[in-house]
Amino acid sequence: MVRKSIFKVMGAVSVIVLLGNLNAIVDSVIHPEISYFHKEHLIVGGITGAVIILLFISLAFYIRHLNQAMKRNAQLDKDHQRVIAEMKLTLSELETIYNSAPVGLCVFDNQLSFIRINERMAELNGFEISEHIGRSPRDLLPGLADKADEMRDRVVEAGKSILGIEIVGETPAQPNVERTWLENWQPLKDESGKVVRINVMAVEITEQKKLNQQLIKARNELEAKVKERTAQLKTIVNSLEKEIADRKEAQLRIHELSHKSIEAMEVERQSISRELHDSIGSSLAAIKLFLEELFEKSSEWPDNNKELCEKIIFNLTNTIKETRRISANLRPHTLDDLGILGTIDWHSRQIKDHIKDIELIKKIDICEEQIPERLKIIIYRILQEALNNVTKHSQSDKISILLTIDGPELIFEIEDNGCGFDPQSLSTKAESLSGLGVLNMQERAEICGGSFSLHSRPGAGTRISVSFPLNEECILKEQTAELNLEETDIQSEIQ
Repeated sequence: MVRKSIFKVMGAVSVIVLLGNLNAIVDSVIHPEISYFHKEHLIVGGITGAVIILLFISLAFYIRHLNQAMKRNAQLDKDHQRVIAEMKLTLSELETIYNSAPVGLCVFDNQLSFIRINERMAELNGFEISEHIGRSPRDLLPGLADKADEMRDRVVEAGKSILGIEIVGETPAQPNVERTWLENWQPLKDESGKVVRINVMAVEITEQKKLNQQLIKARNELEAKVKERTAQLKTIVNSLEKEIADRKEAQLRIHELSHKSIEAMEVERQSISRELHDSIGSSLAAIKLFLEELFEKSSEWPDNNKELCEKIIFNLTNTIKETRRISANLRPHTLDDLGILGTIDWHSRQIKDHIKDIELIKKIDICEEQIPERLKIIIYRILQEALNNVTKHSQSDKISILLTIDGPELIFEIEDNGCGFDPQSLSTKAESLSGLGVLNMQERAEICGGSFSLHSRPGAGTRISVSFPLNEECILKEQTAELNLEETDIQSEIQ
């Protein structure tokens, strides 16, 4: 409205000036007698009108520019109002967050008087929010005042934040209770860099400290117990190591004694076998020859004496055969003369002569030189006992003998298709099948570093498997069974 009124006034003034000037011009034409003064007045009037017109045009442009500026200012006012509204909303949100924060927050001036404080900090201190404003920690929290003054001085002097400081003391919120807070003190500076306020954040960690102290105490106690237990275990381990070393030494001694026992037993067997064969056998043969020679000259004897002499010669012949058999069982001469392979052949023939209908299959793909001397007598004794058990108990008609080398081991197996038995019944030596028995076969194998296994069940035959390591060091392995060869072994062979 103002803008339109200005335009109307300016227009009216311009029209009046123009009309006045036009009237003067017409008068000068009609009345030429008008003086120079009036003409000059006319010229001045025209110039004045032109100036007014120019002012009018300039004023129009200015008003137009002013109008545009006012529109822009109006938009800016709207934006400003919107920004102010948003700032008020944000400030309200920040105020709400500040007051409801789960940590204590407050702001001091540089004289350490409370300017602002939230509900959590007021709760920690034990006063209402209104009771804090304008007062200092020395007024409200005298037990913490000295520490607060120290922190204020450090922040103001350094102009830097101090973070993670533990404050310990009491407050009216919980009198006579020592509490701990973890606090951050941060400076708020003006444009010149001067600290004008201090922002403080506090989190109570009293319970966490107690828990940490309990955990530290429990850890120390546990470490002490572990240390004590470790010392005990170390003593036990040392004792066990000593006991293991003693057992190893004892096992080695037992192993050595067992070897010597076997060697001594075999030497004794060989000696007895030689005595039976060379001494007793020869004497019996000489007695037989003497009786046969005497019998040829007994034509004048009574018939009953001749018959008695024939019986004596017959029994003597059987005694000589039994003596040779016992001698061969004690120590077959073929083992010394032909080796273990020849002895296996000889013993197999003995079995076939004893049992006519039995089938004996030998699978031997090894030569004599590949078998260590120390194993030959062991293999023979196991073969001897196993075949005796087969002929006496298995009721089989087929026997298989396997002797081969599989990698680093020598494998020896004897299998039959007889009636079989329950291996669980062989729990003691008293239950062994015959002679040395299954347990003694196992002991002989293990004493030389080998392993022994027996597989059998009623009606399914029996398989005895023995494996010997060909590496000499394997013979002295730690896990060897204690050998208890009884002196009755020799007696059982003689019987």
